[in-house]
Amino acid sequence: MTFVGRIEGEGAERAWAYLNETSGSTSEKSPGARWDSINLIILDWNFEKEIRMAAFLVGKFVEAKRIKPRHVEYTRGKWTSPFEDTEYPVPGFQETIQRERAKEQGQAADKGSSKSGATKWIASAIELEYSISRHPEYSKLGLPTSYLTGTLKDHSLLELLELEIQLRRATCNDALRAVRHLLGAKALLLRYKRKNTSGERATTRAEKVMKDHQEKITKAQWRYNNSREALLRHSTADSDSKTYLEMKNSDLRRLDDYVEESKGLGQGYQSIAWIWRPANTPVEEAWEAETLKTEWFRARQRYRQWEEELKIIKREMVMTIRSYEDRAAVWDVKSKGDPLTEGMAEYAARKSYHYSRLEKDAAMACMDHINDPVVSLKWASE
Repeated sequence: MTFVGRIEGEGAERAWAYLNETSGSTSEKSPGARWDSINLIILDWNFEKEIRMAAFLVGKFVEAKRIKPRHVEYTRGKWTSPFEDTEYPVPGFQETIQRERAKEQGQAADKGSSKSGATKWIASAIELEYSISRHPEYSKLGLPTSYLTGTLKDHSLLELLELEIQLRRATCNDALRAVRHLLGAKALLLRYKRKNTSGERATTRAEKVMKDHQEKITKAQWRYNNSREALLRHSTADSDSKTYLEMKNSDLRRLDDYVEESKGLGQGYQSIAWIWRPANTPVEEAWEAETLKTEWFRARQRYRQWEEELKIIKREMVMTIRSYEDRAAVWDVKSKGDPLTEGMAEYAARKSYHYSRLEKDAAMACMDHINDPVVSLKWASE
């Protein structure tokens, strides 16, 4: 539904919360006294909403501004059809090794030299680094990314650094694929366990299988984060920091978990874990493709709703300030009316001053957000 933003349809029912607290006492009163009590409670609720409206809108605006960018990250800032293939080539570790070794052999042949093997050396070191990561005698292997750029430049080793960056990027791609496949397999293992496993012995075996599988996921996570740190330490490409995010434990969620959660309430705050986004690695499984296509449409709709929410809140800020201004003017006119009952002029003047203060406080609290370029309202700046 468009033009409603993140409107809460239950908001109009909030006044009943005040009444529920006093329902016991009002039930013992006479009809007239009961209605008077209810009216006073609702008037008090309206008064609190009136004087706190500016702070309420500022909080809503800040929240919407914080949540909206989450759904832009899904598409790298560009809404591309989910039915199109990814534009970003994602080479794996072995493909990168073969490409770089072919390049090395061609350069060696042109120079008439038999020296080659830098690619094999760095690739073997990366594999060794992964193999010994869990041993207490682990030590740094002295790969190019372990040194400062200036040191490598002084020793003419920038080509080796660039070569390792390519291999690190490929290692991240492979590790990311491995994590996705392992999480998919974990979902199948859990489904099989729930349907077919019973008894203490079978359950213990199933738990052991799940524990071993989780350890594989943890190893793939370490391999990704380790190569990512080495990559970002020297990479000059801005896209690397946006593509290769830190893989936290909270990101290791199965895709079917997200699908189940998205069926409930609060979908505007839901966001698929970045490891499943097709902008990072191409989708290789049919079930992933179908799920991610659905998520693309959901993410776009959430983005539109949060953008509408920002516009609506900005409009409400302007209308709140103008409402205070209008009420101050109305009460000011009433205070100068003639004739008035004794005390009415003072009461009207006091009400005018009250709304003037609310107008100034609201303008001071909201003006920076009204002028925020995150969304624009032409009439709001006039």
